[in-house]
Amino acid sequence: MTKPDQIDASDAKSAGNGLLRRALIGTLAGFALIFLAGVFAGYLSVVSEHGSLRIVDIVILGCVVGLIALVIYGGWRFWPSASGEPVAESTRKGVRILYAMCGLGAIMGFAFAIADDHGSMALFSNGPIGNVTAIVAILGWAVLVPALTWMWWRTVDEHETAVYAESGLISAHVYLIGAPTWWLATRAGWLPAQDPMIVWLVVATVWTVIWLYRRYF
Repeated sequence: MTKPDQIDASDAKSAGNGLLRRALIGTLAGFALIFLAGVFAGYLSVVSEHGSLRIVDIVILGCVVGLIALVIYGGWRFWPSASGEPVAESTRKGVRILYAMCGLGAIMGFAFAIADDHGSMALFSNGPIGNVTAIVAILGWAVLVPALTWMWWRTVDEHETAVYAESGLISAHVYLIGAPTWWLATRAGWLPAQDPMIVWLVVATVWTVIWLYRRYF
């Protein structure tokens, strides 16, 4: 006979898996859309410099648009349906803030890609950028993102803040240990020069993975 606490644990795990699937689908689809939008913008920019569209250019651009549509459809098709379980208003608000941050990131990534001559590779380039692009990106990252993060932090419950703090502590130690280690290995000639954005991506990935694991498993 199944005990009530076992049923509750099963329901909680099921709900957590649904939230995890939403987070993964949203993140992966968002990155895919940003990349494809950058490819479209970059290819169109190169083609426009040559004067006119050829048939092959139209076909390639059409394929990219098709891939964008496929990503959107796939995200909609595999998006987990609601479980019907009651959800606290603070949880709903926290999720809405996370969606807002994902949307802001997608908009910033798309705008950055189409505003730069490198197209989709602008997100991975250390080349110079225009003043307007820099100002808008800095305002978005240094003003809007902290404001949304603070709103989320003030909204979620103690369990969520504890998981977030634990993930941040572990990822901070990854940086404190990894960055000097890479620096010393570079000076010894074992590794290439350290790229700050690669280090940032590693730390952010570790933070995200630990947060997802501790939050939903």
